[in-house]
Amino acid sequence: MTKTQKIRFLLAMFVMLLGSSCRSCGGRPPLDGQPPNGVKEVVFFDEPISYCVQQRSAAETGDVQVLVDGSGSMVGFDPMLPEIIKWSQHAVSAIHNSALNIGTSRVCTFREREGVSGCTGMTGAVPPRQSHGNTNLHEAIASAQDYALTFIVTDGVAATGENGKGDCATGVDAACVARSLVNWVHGGDTSEDRGVWLVPLVAPYDGTFYTEEEIAPASFHSEDAIQKIRSDIPLDASIQNPQLGPGGNLVYHYRGPRSLLLVVLAKKSDIGRAAIQALWERAEYLNVRQMGELRNYSGGIAALTPIEVVPGFLNKVRWSNLKESDEPGASQGTLDAHETGPGDKTTVEVNCPNSGENSGEYTLEGSGTPAQVAGCVPIRVVPGASFDVRPARPEDDGDLHQFVKGFTLPAGSYSSLKLDLGCPTDTNRRCNVSPILVQLVAFMRYGEAADRLASPSKTGSTVAALSNLSTAHPSLEPHRINALSLIVTLFYRDIANDARSSVLGSFDVCKK
Repeated sequence: MTKTQKIRFLLAMFVMLLGSSCRSCGGRPPLDGQPPNGVKEVVFFDEPISYCVQQRSAAETGDVQVLVDGSGSMVGFDPMLPEIIKWSQHAVSAIHNSALNIGTSRVCTFREREGVSGCTGMTGAVPPRQSHGNTNLHEAIASAQDYALTFIVTDGVAATGENGKGDCATGVDAACVARSLVNWVHGGDTSEDRGVWLVPLVAPYDGTFYTEEEIAPASFHSEDAIQKIRSDIPLDASIQNPQLGPGGNLVYHYRGPRSLLLVVLAKKSDIGRAAIQALWERAEYLNVRQMGELRNYSGGIAALTPIEVVPGFLNKVRWSNLKESDEPGASQGTLDAHETGPGDKTTVEVNCPNSGENSGEYTLEGSGTPAQVAGCVPIRVVPGASFDVRPARPEDDGDLHQFVKGFTLPAGSYSSLKLDLGCPTDTNRRCNVSPILVQLVAFMRYGEAADRLASPSKTGSTVAALSNLSTAHPSLEPHRINALSLIVTLFYRDIANDARSSVLGSFDVCKK
């Protein structure tokens, strides 16, 4: 090996080592790790969580775009798209100068051949659109890197086209769309808190339907598909003229209800949720009906409960009282504990007049329901969470474990803490001098969410809601979205090591 070859070899090895050591560098969210002492099991919340927009001291500044899938699979939605775009425009207008100071804004079409094109101003009239060609959903997602807020209207069809770029070089499929979402989430700096939301829509479709399945027309039975549609949505539908289309895949003319998505990407999660709230609040006003399940669809454009894919959120807890356990043997020695100042400044005071082992079980009760009435939206949260109770200052960890020897959470709830309290006789952490600030922390768990989505049982209302929108056999279920559940599952697999955390509540603990 010559000297030049040796230098090149060493440089290549250096680059490889640098890449492998920085898999979590360069803009990924902070990796907080999993709770070392807390609740290891993952808690999922299957009912929608009410998110209420908070008053901001100063709005962020950024650009906004609405991108509409112009591929051939959207052709049957063409008459409906102006109404969906109008709905998005009203939501963007609602958050202007409150959640976001909007710089530039645009409404564009995207498809494989032209890329993101045909852009107009956000406030202008919506031009007529004619859907054709293949999708480039991955490029639409990538364009969000330059925007604080992006709305993408798409039917989410995967495995289309024979050409592509980058991760989608062999065609747009579930894996490449999932990687595009990963690149989006990991594309910012550590000060950003990027999020992805899905607003499932149902609208009348009348046009060519591309099944993306290699099925001979002679072996396709349209009656089976009609029956599946009616079992989910009790409306008439028709399938006509099945034939071979591009790439030897089955295509047919479909008229009936069909699902599509409004995907929301935001560089700040609170801006994304504010946009979701603005959409939800204005839905009925703009003739977009709100509904809970597919079977409730009766026509027109309808929206199901929004779904938060990432980061996941839980509301803050307001503590209200401390209750002593009445179970026999729950206490040892002499210990008295009570809370003062319910709310943000709750203090748990312990008192043990006698020396020796003093402990007792108490439940700190609170509420995770927002106090607001207006400005709220129900959101289904897919990721689960695990929990820890830890000091705000790491150096207080030793003293904290003398006061809080353990904790448990009631099943399916995080707004009550069952505390195993102690009363150390050798500590000087007095309430009027140096109380310990304790935090209840939630850690979002994405790998476990992937496992739950991939499970054949599909337990849980949120997972079921996502799965019921998805299909692996679009020829038989044209009303559902091709590979939606798979895209989300693959996305979670790729971000399984991300551990975003949030402080849900805090209280002081100290000795009287």
